[in-house]
Order: sequence, then structure tokens, then C-alpha cells
Amino acid sequence: MQKVKDPRFSLPAYIAIAGNRRKDGLLEPCYHAYKREKPEGTQSDYFYKGIPVGRIRDAMAADNRSITDGLVEESTLRIPFSDHHVEAVMYRPFHKEGKFSCIMYFHGGAYAGGSIKTTANLCRTLCDLHQAVVINVDYRLAPEHPYPQGSDDCYGCFNWIYEHAEQYGIEMDAVYVAGDSAGGNFAVNCCIREQELQLNRIKACVLYYPHVSMVETKDYPWKLSMYYINDKDKIEITKNILGLREVIRASEFYYLQSAAEKTDMLVSPLFYEQLDMLPPMLIITAEFDYLRIQQEYFAQRLNRVTMIQYQGMQHAFMDRIGYYPQAEDAVMETCRFLAAIEQKKTDIL
Repeated sequence: MQKVKDPRFSLPAYIAIAGNRRKDGLLEPCYHAYKREKPEGTQSDYFYKGIPVGRIRDAMAADNRSITDGLVEESTLRIPFSDHHVEAVMYRPFHKEGKFSCIMYFHGGAYAGGSIKTTANLCRTLCDLHQAVVINVDYRLAPEHPYPQGSDDCYGCFNWIYEHAEQYGIEMDAVYVAGDSAGGNFAVNCCIREQELQLNRIKACVLYYPHVSMVETKDYPWKLSMYYINDKDKIEITKNILGLREVIRASEFYYLQSAAEKTDMLVSPLFYEQLDMLPPMLIITAEFDYLRIQQEYFAQRLNRVTMIQYQGMQHAFMDRIGYYPQAEDAVMETCRFLAAIEQKKTDIL
């Protein structure tokens, strides 16, 4: 997949183009080729303060396929907290000894949905291609478990894995966090908590279209006119962008539940004052994603960052790994990014 420099930014920012296409304001053909079956509405009647949480959860069901060539070992962990447990699935290279780098992965789902089942094939692929231990964390969901419980689960699991690194054959100097959408928010949360505690144990962070701001402000405005959309796909693209915007607005009620200000650093990391102190980040964005604009604001405030926008993609395209070539390419870019981090560490030594 061709990468061209994005002239809008001075930071390392690229646009990923499939085939011979250029920026044309259209969805990638794979969107039209892949027709998702309508999910069974097992939770569609579940509402929270008038918000259709059940329908939001049902809409996040996604089909994907394994694209791994190698074998991957899988085991379930039950990570203890003082008053509950969080389950996680650990993937590791099959029948290989030694220590491995570790990727802590947090799935997306607007804080109320998503699952480790949806991200299982993505985590298997990361494990196989990067030859790393990958931990797929099944954190608690809102509204049953509002802010900051999901974030606390993710950071608590990171701490537990780090403390048990020797037991699981993990290289303590090569532990990373990653996540998509709301899970990307939790990955950044982990980095912020580490910075606030001056621990700096996270060596890099990978974000797939992360949610980094609960609000639109004068300093960080958002308008639909910021997107170039071809009339041919205008209805579908606009519906997707505005639909996600409404879900984010609803999350203020079912996720925050008045427990924090919308500009709190663990709610909207965009407003964290020490963003330039966070570890190296790779940010994967989608051309037709409501969150893309805030992700670009976020990237410009970081010190060590690479950003890649996938042309013709919408939010959550990584959920279609095995069907969308852009998802596979993003995994390859992730592996290159982490390999470069590890090479720099080797060069220093």
C-alpha cells in the first residue's frame, strides 16, 4: 500500500493509498464488497437513561478472519483486583522459548460495548507477525461500570502483567500498550498515569483511531466541512460520521455519569498538559472518521509520533481484519514501528 507524505503536518504524517487511487472522497471498494450480516439483537431492548445501550452494543458486532501463518498459543488469565477479577486472553508465539516483548491490547466499543472476541484475530496477528506476547484485556463496561472503572481495569492489568513479567517470559524493557477507539483512550490513560507517577515503564503506544476528547472547543473545533466527501458516497459517509458523533455525546451520560469533567486528562487526553512527555506513539486514523480531526490535534501536541491516515476508511476498520487489506497493512505498520523502537534500544545498548 502506497504511503505519501501528508503536506498538512510537519510531524511524520502519511496518507495510505490503496492501488493507484488518489484522494477522491470515496469509500474504499472493500466497503461495498463486504456486506455484514445484521447481528442478532440480544440486547436491543436495553436502555440507560433513554440511551439505547443495547443497540449500540449490537451494532458493534463484527466479522473478521485470522490471517496468521504461524501457530499461536492461547490461554486465559484471571487478573485479580481487590474487589473483582478481570479476564484477559494471552497470545504467545507457539512453542518458542525465551523472553518476548509484550503488547497490552484494549478493545474499542464506545466504553459500553465491543469485546475481546472482536479483537481476537487482530491480537493473534500482532502476536504472530511481531513475535510478541499479546494480552487482550476484557475490561468492565459502562454503564454498569462507569468512569473510571474501565480505565482502572486497564492500568491495573498493565501493572499486574508487568509485575509477573518473569513468570510469563516477558521482556520488562519492551512492554507496550495499544488500543482502538475507546481502548485507545485507555492506552493513553496508561501512559498518562505512568508519566504522573514518573515510572515510564511503557516504551511505546499504538493507537487505532483513538477517542481522545469528549468535547469540541474553540481551540479544537470540529465541522463536517473539514472532510472532502464525494457526492457518490456522501449519504453513507455522512451517516457514519454523524452517528459516531452522537454516540460520543451519549457516552458523557452512560460512561462519565457526572463522575468527572469532560476535559479531565483521563477522559479527554487531548487536554493533558504534558503530552510532549509521553512515550513514542503510532496513530492510525481513518479518512472518514468523526474522531480523525481530534486525533490530528492530539498528534500535533506529541513529541514522538508517527501518524498514518488510511484513505477511504471509516471508524473501526480494524474490526474487519481478514476482509479489509488496510487493516492488515496497519498491523504491518505497527510491527515496523515497534521493531524500530526495539532496534533503537539495541543500538543504545
